[in-house]
Parts: sequence; structure tokens; C-alpha cells
Amino acid sequence: MKTDVFRRLSNGTQLPIRSPKAKEPAYVICRQVAEYALLIHETDLKYPIILSVNGRVMEGLIRVAKALIEVRETVDAVQFEQDAEPDYI
Repeated sequence: MKTDVFRRLSNGTQLPIRSPKAKEPAYVICRQVAEYALLIHETDLKYPIILSVNGRVMEGLIRVAKALIEVRETVDAVQFEQDAEPDYI
């Protein structure tokens, strides 16, 4: 069925990824997804995620995403016994 659709299309072309159309919302979202995919791919699971006292992820969501993609059952974590004061720079 897919081949029938492609037969009805005109000759293929190349779309420059950084073309003016790349500012359209769909392209912006696609670029953001690709950037996060690269971060997930490059992240190292040897570092634990950091949890607050109540168990919320304070740091490490990209490592959680990588563990999910790799179909892991667990991910290493450390948890605060007392939440730290916010650090404002």
C-alpha cells in the first residue's frame, strides 16, 4: 500500500534541514526532540539520579529516559535525607 502512495508522488527532492521552513513549529519541535534524543544517547548511566526527600527526581531525568529506552527495571539513585536549600547563582 505504501508503494502505491509513493508512486503517485512527484520525483523526490532534498529539503535542507536549515532552510527557512526550519523555523516552522513542526520543524522546531522536531529539532528539540532530536536534541533530547542525542542527550539521551550520550548520557552515562554510571551516575545515579538524585531524588528529593519525597522521592521526586531533582536531577537525572535524561538518565531515566535512557534507562526506559534500554528497558531497564531500575536505575541507580541517591536520595536526600533532608532537602537542600535552593542554590541561587
